[in-house]
Order: sequence, then structure tokens, then C-alpha cells
Amino acid sequence: MIQAAAILLAGAATLGPLAGRTVMLDPGHGGKDGGTRANGIVEKDLNLTFALELESVLRERGARVILTRRGDHDLVGDGPTHGNRQRENLRRRVALARQLMPDVYLSLHGNFYGTPQAHGAQVFVDRDATGPSVALGQCLMDALRRASPTPRRLNRGIAHYLLRNLPVPTATVEIGFLSNPREARALSDPGYRRVLAGAVADGLACYFRACPSARGRAGGSPSASAGGPGPWGCPAGPPPPRPG
Repeated sequence: MIQAAAILLAGAATLGPLAGRTVMLDPGHGGKDGGTRANGIVEKDLNLTFALELESVLRERGARVILTRRGDHDLVGDGPTHGNRQRENLRRRVALARQLMPDVYLSLHGNFYGTPQAHGAQVFVDRDATGPSVALGQCLMDALRRASPTPRRLNRGIAHYLLRNLPVPTATVEIGFLSNPREARALSDPGYRRVLAGAVADGLACYFRACPSARGRAGGSPSASAGGPGPWGCPAGPPPPRPG
């Protein structure tokens, strides 16, 4: 009986919208680049911890997951840099994504602001993003807003090297403000991070429902729906909110 139930659960996972999809998770910073630091949290460590927890949730739902790092290091290591080390690190992240071509790429970060009142998860896409990246960002933001009260909305006002140069649908997820003492305590709680990880997974499921033919090389051959309304089979603008 237990074995039969396990088979049924495994079968259900393969039928979900994340089944067979390849998600690249990029825990921001690492190594010499610690990111921001506040209220006892070092951002690079939080980013990696959350990425590993999110990986587990996504795998439970049938996704393939690639991490840009699994330890406290950047992608430059002891190798040569061409000018700024941070810029070289970003270049290598882009190169890795171009090599593996996942279905989506999520850059994971913690946020900081000069006043401690700022709070809430937030999602960023490139200011010139259209179609799939906007759909991805909107789905993620909607899911995060349902999971944890946040005043934030999808931010489309930045031009960032990663968001601009990655070859697949891309978003940056800032899971909360380390500069807010209450939110920093919440982000230190594995239970709360599990809620956020579930929300990100729900957002990805929403995206793949909205863009069913969007695939990168690592998850299958790139394709577009026949006669579809936009690139990657996505609508030209953000989809309507969907339940997680």
C-alpha cells in the first residue's frame, strides 16, 4: 500500500507544470564578495542557503535544477580577471547560462535599504524586457505577494548586466530586506524560507502554464507554439494572476 502511494505521488510530480523543466538558480555573490550585511546576516550565505532549500522544493515538483555555486565562492576563483572582478564574475554566470541554456534563470538575493522600515520580497526584470521575462517576473511577484505580505510590485525599472545579457527568461528575486530587523529574523527561520521557496515554485508553475512551449536547450529543444502570441510561446505582456 505504501509502495503504491509512493508510485502515485511520483506520477503526480511528473504531470505538474515544473516536470522536466530546467531551472538555473544563481545564489548571488560568494567568496570575496559577501554582498550586503545587516542584523547578523551575510547576504552571500543567505542566498546560498535559500538556493539549496529552493532546489529541494523544485526537485520535489519534478524540475531539474542547476546551481551556479554550491559553496562560498564566486565563479572567478583563482582564474584571471579582465578588469573588475565582480564584472568578470557576472560574465562567467552569463557564459554558464549560455552553455547550459536552462528554461529559466533566477538570480537570488537579499535586499538592503537605508531605513529599516523597508520590507517585503521583490522581483526585478530588465527595463526593456518583454514577453517571457515579464511573464516570469509577474508570476513570481504575484506568488510572493500571496505567500507573505509585501508592498512590493514587479520592478521593471533597472538595467542590470545579468538581466540584460542572459539568453533565457530571467528574473532577480530579492527575498527580503536584511536591513529590516523583523524581516531579518524571519529570513533566519527555515520555516519562513520554506514558505518563500514554495511561493517561488508556485510562481514558476504559473509561468510555465502561461508559456507552455518555453523551453531552453537543457530542458529540450527551443520551441515556439504554432501561431503563438509572442516569443517563446508567451503572451506579449504579463499574464493575469493565477493561483499557485
